[in-house]
Amino acid sequence: MLNFMMVSSPHSENALSEAISMSLSDWNMKDKLFTITLDNECSSHDIYSANLRDHLSNKNNLMLKGQLFVVRCYAHILNAVAQDVIASIHGVIYNIRESIKFIKASPIREEKFAEIALQLEIPSTKTLCLDVTTQWNTTYLMLLIALDYKQAFTTLETCDDNYNEAPSADDWKKVEAACNYLKLLYDSAHSIMAAANPTSNIFFHEAWKLQLELANATGHEDPIFSSIGKDMHERFDKYWKDCSLVLAVAVVMDPRFKMKLVEFSYSKIYGV
Repeated sequence: MLNFMMVSSPHSENALSEAISMSLSDWNMKDKLFTITLDNECSSHDIYSANLRDHLSNKNNLMLKGQLFVVRCYAHILNAVAQDVIASIHGVIYNIRESIKFIKASPIREEKFAEIALQLEIPSTKTLCLDVTTQWNTTYLMLLIALDYKQAFTTLETCDDNYNEAPSADDWKKVEAACNYLKLLYDSAHSIMAAANPTSNIFFHEAWKLQLELANATGHEDPIFSSIGKDMHERFDKYWKDCSLVLAVAVVMDPRFKMKLVEFSYSKIYGV
């Protein structure tokens, strides 16, 4: 965090871009700025970043006249794509969440559920858990564990008159598809967070693999999988088209890869 600054109301796009421009001047950074990183889901950011880009480009302070000026936040695009997946099966997720609440409401129900799982010879040793609704990764983990016990939920409904929230076979198919794709996002986020030194060159590695997986997902033979895959790819593809070039520049600067990784990944994605 370099600076906090008061901006007069209303916080128009021009006022925000002017505030950033003034700060850059104060820090003597106008001719040193390569990119700025913004959230993905804010249209005003698009406007003030464009204003700032035009202002700096007119003064010849931006490389390539600002073509690589704006970089979208990778964490935000992962979150946005994951939220789309979760929203696509929100009804099923509600049933699973309520089912877990029902089971965890008393030790007797937990014991009964454990007995059912034992009788069905379910191999999982994981414990049912509730998610934090604002954190998509916890929702993914909740669904993943619940998926292991799908037979147990169905059996519980047949032997407990107070429980009627068990997802149907079609619902579990949707959960399976959602988990399949959320895993891609979860693994990608984990790779970034696990890096001891999360420098700019590591993002291309994750982004190109995710772009390829989602592009392939659109052609999945199962309509449930392909429907979710198409929605995910549509959103992530916009990020890829906007940011892949600047991410590629960072990886080209890595002496371990230079152009080799970029050429390889683009040939996989575009088949050239």
